[in-house]
Amino acid sequence: MNHSKTHYLTFFLLFIAFIAMSFNALESKKTSVAEAIQSGEWIVYETINNVTISYKVVDCTDEVNGLFTQDLFLKVENKNTKDVQVTFNTALWVNDQMTHDGTSEESKVSLKIAAGQTIAGDCKENPQLKIFIGFNDEDKLNIPHTSHFELKDINVK
Repeated sequence: MNHSKTHYLTFFLLFIAFIAMSFNALESKKTSVAEAIQSGEWIVYETINNVTISYKVVDCTDEVNGLFTQDLFLKVENKNTKDVQVTFNTALWVNDQMTHDGTSEESKVSLKIAAGQTIAGDCKENPQLKIFIGFNDEDKLNIPHTSHFELKDINVK
């Protein structure tokens, strides 16, 4: 092989390696719900401009309506001395198949958070910070459940 062909082959292989690493980097934010279920604690998802987004999974009980669910809640902490606007989109995988790619208007979350404030989803409040995982009822355990999530296009202004 002459020097010119070797140079092009090397360039081509480096290009392929770069593309493969780029796809790995894109995939790295796809987060498994199972990790949060096992932890039971807040897990930091990402910190941007002194704003930390965390998540955890909680069992919610609504005995009046007969609903026993498992939900993933997000917590957004503004550690700044000024108010911020936080926006992101949520992509979801159900039984390891992407069902929402995070591009629709319904997947968008926008929050204004005061300086030093923390906002978190829970069983009764802040539904925009709640992701339904599945049912805990014995007769509903075979219903598909959320297996992964990703917060896309996180923006802090």
